[in-house]
Amino acid sequence: MDNACYKLMFFIGILDMLALFISALETGILGIIGAVYCDYPLLIYTSGALGMILWFAETSAEMLLAINRCMELLRPQLAHAIFSVNKLRCLFALLICYGFAVAMFTKPLLFSGIYFSWFFNPYVGYTDDFEEIYSNTLHTVHNSFIIFGLSTIYITFLQVVIVSLFNSSCALIYISMQFVRISKIYIIVGTYSWVFSHGCPPLVYLLLNQRIRNDCVNFGHAIFRFLRNDNNNSVSNGQNAMAWMIPNYAGNNARNRNNINVPDQ
Repeated sequence: MDNACYKLMFFIGILDMLALFISALETGILGIIGAVYCDYPLLIYTSGALGMILWFAETSAEMLLAINRCMELLRPQLAHAIFSVNKLRCLFALLICYGFAVAMFTKPLLFSGIYFSWFFNPYVGYTDDFEEIYSNTLHTVHNSFIIFGLSTIYITFLQVVIVSLFNSSCALIYISMQFVRISKIYIIVGTYSWVFSHGCPPLVYLLLNQRIRNDCVNFGHAIFRFLRNDNNNSVSNGQNAMAWMIPNYAGNNARNRNNINVPDQ
């Protein structure tokens, strides 16, 4: 974890796991019951705001990771100076603050059971928002930047091209969903793209990065050795206790037999 790249990926992984609770688990539950904003306004509004926080922070962290990878190849000394431990902590804090600012001062995503997805328009399926009353301009600008930024930076890296593909496709679909009437299959693809954008990076890294695979194997071996040693220590302690108890038990029995008064015949 000394490498800034791994710190960034660890940070992204935490955001991805949190986002999956909304993009996958909650979306599935709300879709099954056919919920709309009017049914659970507080839950859907809060979840949409949290989803925005995690999306903006995670995709921004992906951009930082892309910049870090390129700088490590072109200017490694500059990369080490910019992505030092203290500066990374400040960058992580800024990304979280950026996500919170977006959620607080712009419109959040709202779930619609009609289309099984999240929209800015709470009346989607009933009233079209061609006048863009419920549009979120910052969301559109951010997603557009993610599409072109990630695609341009990551074009030389196969594993990150795959990761950026899910993020970029999700960003493009959700931009389209806010401005044009689209088919249900397109919406479903957008929902799955959101899930995959948070769920696929670990699989891609494991499949295509030998060092990460080795680290995971070593980590698994370390856990196995720890559990085995802990189990051996427990067995050894139990054996020592039994070894101490048996002689004492035998000695006590011998003393008890000597103290028994045998009656006269």
